Amino acid sequence: MANDKAYFGIGLVVGIVLAGLFLYYFAPRYITVKSGQTIIKQDRWTGRTWRYADNRWKAIVDVNRDWEKIDGALRKALHIPFAEVDTGAALKLLREKHPILRDLSADIFRLKSKRGFMPWS
Repeated sequence: MANDKAYFGIGLVVGIVLAGLFLYYFAPRYITVKSGQTIIKQDRWTGRTWRYADNRWKAIVDVNRDWEKIDGALRKALHIPFAEVDTGAALKLLREKHPILRDLSADIFRLKSKRGFMPWS
């Protein structure tokens, strides 16, 4: 019985050490990236991010948006019926209003299905 407890204790310690070594070398929790003058740290497990500024880590706030409401507002602003999307006219109008969209290819805005959904909806 005493031998069994000793083997269990040794196995437990060895298992914890091996798990720690595996997590340290093969599955690090944080990724640190330098982007220009900014250092960014991301937690791989939760997805939270921080930037290093003023000698401390400051959290970068996630922005969750309701994309369906934004798509609806864009359709309404561009006068695009939901089921009958005319991507050519809509893309032309967007390219006229926003110069950054002039460089995008029309393939990005092609219809995904016959029902008229855009690729991002």
